[in-house]
Amino acid sequence: MQKQVFDLMKSYNDSVMASTTRLGELNLKTCETLAGKQAEIFSQCVESVTGHMEKLSQQSDFNQAVAVQLAFAQNCSEKMVANLRDYTGVLTETRDELSAITEEAATELAEKMEQAGELLKEAA
Repeated sequence: MQKQVFDLMKSYNDSVMASTTRLGELNLKTCETLAGKQAEIFSQCVESVTGHMEKLSQQSDFNQAVAVQLAFAQNCSEKMVANLRDYTGVLTETRDELSAITEEAATELAEKMEQAGELLKEAA
């Protein structure tokens, strides 16, 4: 019976280690994705501001300058909404993967606890 208990404990520990590894990989992937998106956003901002300043500096009429400012603000708003949707997508995907890892770990734990109970019944 001791061998069976130790085998059960080893199996459970292997499962926990696999879940922990998956969680670490998920965290790394999420951080890399979000960091990449931040770099893209920063690049977009630099390009937008540079382009905007060029257009604005070419305007001699106040109304044209205001129109350039409005177009810039609208463009920035659209990009912000798109970026927020991207972030939400990444975080939703991460949440779903984390839920799957958690559910699998809970199922594994329940199975191991049931097996441990059966071993105890057999020993009694």
